[in-house]
Amino acid sequence: MNLTLGTNLTDELGLQELFAKTTGKYVMHFKAVGLLENPDREDDFITWHYDHCPLEILNTILGSDAKEAYLLLDTSEEVLDHYESWFPKQGQLHEDEAYLYVKIIAISPDGAINISNESSSQSTPS
Repeated sequence: MNLTLGTNLTDELGLQELFAKTTGKYVMHFKAVGLLENPDREDDFITWHYDHCPLEILNTILGSDAKEAYLLLDTSEEVLDHYESWFPKQGQLHEDEAYLYVKIIAISPDGAINISNESSSQSTPS
């Protein structure tokens, strides 16, 4: 069998891109990387995030074995608002707060990455 990434094989980002293109919506992916790396801090994670993001998002993340959730949105303004307000950026966290980090990637309806807090290559959605 000949497997080729992007043709008959995909990854998490490829699925998110396909989802955005298929639905015609912005798709935000939240992955609680800090919690996956520090599962013993789940109670602290819940306590902090309870006041910062919608309970539905928090429950979806916590209910997933992969500690992730996907959210479909209509506008780039919504994406930016949620990106700015729901989860702290990795650079804002002290070393002992690493368990709070939630990786965020937002894909636009055309499949382009609009926002990623994985690195310094963040862009503003258009």
